Amino acid sequence: MTIYIVIVMFQEKLLFYPAKLPKNYIYSFDDPFEEIFLETNDGCKLNALLFKSEKRKGVVLFLHGNGGANHGWGQGAGLYTRNGYDVMYLDYRGYGKSEGEISSEKQLVNDAQITYDYLKGHYDENKIIISGTSLGSGIASKLALDNNPKKLLLNSPFSSLVKLIQEKVIFVPRQIIKYKFETDRFLEKIDCPIAIFHGDKDSVIPVRHSLNLKNKYPKIDLHVVKNFGHNNLWLSGDYRIKMKKILE
Repeated sequence: MTIYIVIVMFQEKLLFYPAKLPKNYIYSFDDPFEEIFLETNDGCKLNALLFKSEKRKGVVLFLHGNGGANHGWGQGAGLYTRNGYDVMYLDYRGYGKSEGEISSEKQLVNDAQITYDYLKGHYDENKIIISGTSLGSGIASKLALDNNPKKLLLNSPFSSLVKLIQEKVIFVPRQIIKYKFETDRFLEKIDCPIAIFHGDKDSVIPVRHSLNLKNKYPKIDLHVVKNFGHNNLWLSGDYRIKMKKILE
């Protein structure tokens, strides 16, 4: 009973591990970028970084995992800019320079939608790719369901956050889990191409989650990355080669 009380009262602390940055923090990257602040429906300011490519084929909206912040995640921008795409990294509430605190799944999706709407004001929607990593895969999948992006790219996704939590904490009742992110349900009605990358040595979100998604939806383009885990997927040469082909 005690563990259930802890889960109910401290779900945000158990799920989210933000790195916080001072407002005057100065970002430093090799690629040219623009720092942007987006205002939410309840008046919070979210920090985002928009990296620019010379070719400008479109833009990738990158929704990161549950740890770190833009100063770290933005280091991967070259994967997209070298392949002709701008890329925007969003820091969720309480991450990096973003204000506020996360309080619900709906709030996270709404904030992502505000970011997507910003991009629609600057790019044709058929040139917007949504990408989600780990926890961000659930947000990305719901966002793709609610909109009409060019593609959906998922790195190390769960089939649903509920299923993942119930694997980690035995017998936890579904009804007390606030953050469900039912990716397996979201993907059913998404019309755009879907590509998934997952390391076969992932001990955080086991590769069987992606295998189950592929089994349920054969339309998914699944790439299992051999001998890589949860936090080093993008270091794989195979990953980079296949991602380049997708971005072409």
